[in-house]
Amino acid sequence: MKRPDLIVLIAVWEFLTVAAGLIAIVAMGGMLLYGGFGGWGMMGGWWGYSSTMPNWMGSMMAAVMWMIALLLLAYLVLAVLGGIWILQGKEAGRIISLVHAAISLLWIPVGTVIGALIIVYLTRQNMIDYFQPPKPQA
Repeated sequence: MKRPDLIVLIAVWEFLTVAAGLIAIVAMGGMLLYGGFGGWGMMGGWWGYSSTMPNWMGSMMAAVMWMIALLLLAYLVLAVLGGIWILQGKEAGRIISLVHAAISLLWIPVGTVIGALIIVYLTRQNMIDYFQPPKPQA
């Protein structure tokens, strides 16, 4: 069976979110290392640099940023795997793409629309059938 064209668009969406996520991780890394807002990065207020915030607040903000960065990194791994596997026609790719689309619903307004369309498309019976492995001929 020929790969449906919309599968390629779903993979493109997954890879675009990876690119945007990498930009976000780099930006967060810059804030963590060089002080960002109010000098609370590792090279700024977090290590005792004079800032308008107390040291404990800067440390808490840095810890939260690290947690967000790790969650975002996991999201990016999910998107890469989903994009590659959906292009290969694997059922795991369809499932991961559904999870990625559900998470994309939180990215209002564009992600919400695209995520909803992907969920509707990938849950159609013809798409479920497309991703099932072929049955051996008896």
